[in-house]
Amino acid sequence: MRDAIASAYSTDDVRVTIVWAPMLASDTQAAAKASMDIFADHPNVTQFWDPDRRAGLAYRHDVFPRASQEMASSLPEDHFFKPYATGRASDQPEWDIYMFFEPASSWSRTPPTPTSWLRQTARFKTEAGETESLMWKNDYRQPPIQGQVLDQLQELAALTFTSN
Repeated sequence: MRDAIASAYSTDDVRVTIVWAPMLASDTQAAAKASMDIFADHPNVTQFWDPDRRAGLAYRHDVFPRASQEMASSLPEDHFFKPYATGRASDQPEWDIYMFFEPASSWSRTPPTPTSWLRQTARFKTEAGETESLMWKNDYRQPPIQGQVLDQLQELAALTFTSN
């Protein structure tokens, strides 16, 4: 991520904000600090530890309030992720989401709406034994895509930063 996004677009016009939050048992403050060190020397990256998951909850409530229902309805009944999507709590914070914003965006009372985004929801092994991710891209109502997160992020970044 560092080389493909933060460093590839390291101009004064591009800022990266990373919010680390405890979503899994292994997501401790110490683990977040270790991950923060990856970006520590990057001038355009700001990082936060969010122990109460406030950022993810704000995005769930104010920007993506129907995400859980839309994810579930976009999947065919026999899709491997359907049971999880159907049983997913509608108030779960957004996490593993990568968002791109217009330069003038700011967070006031509610979080800004991204111009484009990618939400990784599952990692799995393909029949060929490769690890891929299941991702929703820009619309939870559309079926997810399968592939590499980094490839999808590079595509979104190229579209976002060349159109501004």
